[in-house]
Amino acid sequence: MVLTRDFEDHFRHLIDDGSVVGAAVGAIKGDETSTAFVGRIETASGEAADERTFFEIGSITKTFTALLLADMVVRGEAGLDEPISKYLPGLASAPIGTATLVNLATHTSGLPRDPETVDWEQGDPAYAAMSSYSLDELLAGVSRFDLGATETDASYSNVGFALLGHVLATVASVPYAELVAQRVCVPLGLGDTKILKADDPPDPMAVGHDEDGHPLPSWSLAGLAPAGGLVSSLRDMLRYAAAIIDPEETPLAEAIRSTTSPRVKLALDEPSERNLGVGLGWITETRAGSHCVWHTGGTHGFGSMLAVGRDRGTAVVVLANSAHSEELDLAAFSLLDSLG
Repeated sequence: MVLTRDFEDHFRHLIDDGSVVGAAVGAIKGDETSTAFVGRIETASGEAADERTFFEIGSITKTFTALLLADMVVRGEAGLDEPISKYLPGLASAPIGTATLVNLATHTSGLPRDPETVDWEQGDPAYAAMSSYSLDELLAGVSRFDLGATETDASYSNVGFALLGHVLATVASVPYAELVAQRVCVPLGLGDTKILKADDPPDPMAVGHDEDGHPLPSWSLAGLAPAGGLVSSLRDMLRYAAAIIDPEETPLAEAIRSTTSPRVKLALDEPSERNLGVGLGWITETRAGSHCVWHTGGTHGFGSMLAVGRDRGTAVVVLANSAHSEELDLAAFSLLDSLG
C-alpha cells in the first residue's frame, strides 16, 4: 500500500498541537491509491467520515475554473489572449477591460487579492462580507480598479478568478455552477464535486472549525464562487489528481496539459529559493527534479492541499476540517516527497 501506519507521522504533530482537528488524507503512487483519516472528523448528520464525505476545498476551485477556461479554448469558444472587454462589453471603458483571459488565469491582471470591501482584520465580519459579495458588486468593483495587466510576475487574486468564472459563464450562457459541472466534473467522473449552496448543503458534510477548534457553519460564496466555492470528497479529489497525472485517460487531455505548464513566475512577499511559477490556475514547482503542480485551499473552517508529482505518478490530497495553515502544506509536501 502507498500509505502505511507511519503515514500519520506527517500529520500527528498537527493534531497534537491543535492546528488541525482532523483530516482525510489520500495518496497515489503509480497504480496504487490509499486513504486514511486522522484526528477527529464529525459530519453535520452525525455519520462517520468516509471517502464520500464533503469538505470545502476553497481555492483548489481555481484549478477547476482554469480547466474550464482551457476546455473552452480547445472548443474554440474563448481565446486566452482575448481581452476581457470582448466578452464583457460593459468593461470596455474600464482599465481592467484590456486585461486578457490568460491574465486572469495566471494572476497577472493587476486585480487585488480580495474585494475592496473585505478587511481581514475584522475577523468574522470579513468572512460574512466575502459570503455575501454579489456578482453585481464584483463587476462594479473591477470596473473601478485603476490597474493594468502586469504580464510578468503573478500576484494572487481571488477577484480575478471570480471575474474569470463570470466571463466563462457569460460566454456559454450557463450559470457557473452548472457550467463547471457539465464541462469538468461530469467528464472526469467527479460526482461529489459541486458549488456549495448555503440553503442546500450536501450530505454528509464535514463540520468545519475555526483556529480555536470551535465548530463553524458551512461557508458558501456568492459572486466569488469561481475562486473558492466548490465542495468535494476525498474520492473525487483522488480521481481529479489521477486525471492530472495521466490526462490522456480523460476526455479533457488537451485542456489539462494546457493548465499544468508554467507560464509566469509567482511573486512572493519574501525571498525564496523555490522555483515557483503559475500555470493556468495551478502553482508549479520543481521538487527533487520532478515537475510538481499544486494548490492549497482555505475557507472559514476548512484547509486543503492537492499536490501532484506528474512525472513520478504521485499525488497527495489532504482535506482538513479546520482552518488552513502553512504547516498543513508542509505535511502534505512531506508525504508527497516520501512517495519517491
